[in-house]
Amino acid sequence: MIQQGIPETSPRPKSVVTISKNNIIQEMPNLNIKNLRNESNTWTHLLRSMSDENIVMKTRLSEMLQEDFDIALLPRVEHFHSLLLTEEEFINLLRHNIAELDHKLDSEQTYINPNEPGVDYMSSRLQQQMITADIRFRKLKSDFYKFLTRTEENSM
Repeated sequence: MIQQGIPETSPRPKSVVTISKNNIIQEMPNLNIKNLRNESNTWTHLLRSMSDENIVMKTRLSEMLQEDFDIALLPRVEHFHSLLLTEEEFINLLRHNIAELDHKLDSEQTYINPNEPGVDYMSSRLQQQMITADIRFRKLKSDFYKFLTRTEENSM
């Protein structure tokens, strides 16, 4: 049977079906899935940028140690190195979480166990984590470059 010119054998558009804790079945429209994919891509690009900047800062610390280095600054250098490593771990964790969300979105139809986090929950949690990551990283970057500026001013 053909409805409105579409054969019955044509594939249905991808959708995500969730089952809430109250056993209510909800279907997420394609538009929402497309928005989540776009948001996921944006987050991935932001994390890539943060990761690149993290590498630049670690490289700058390494260069600093190779120059005429004031040994009294070593605790601060170690502190920033530790913060940069922690931030790298956080970025990798967020990448993993985004990949999990993408995997759920890529399924033809995803039936979600009510005891597992759903797509909406994962998305809103990731959104909060990305906000936190951005704030943390901006502060780290600001503190790092203030430290470098003070260090360079004192060495002149």
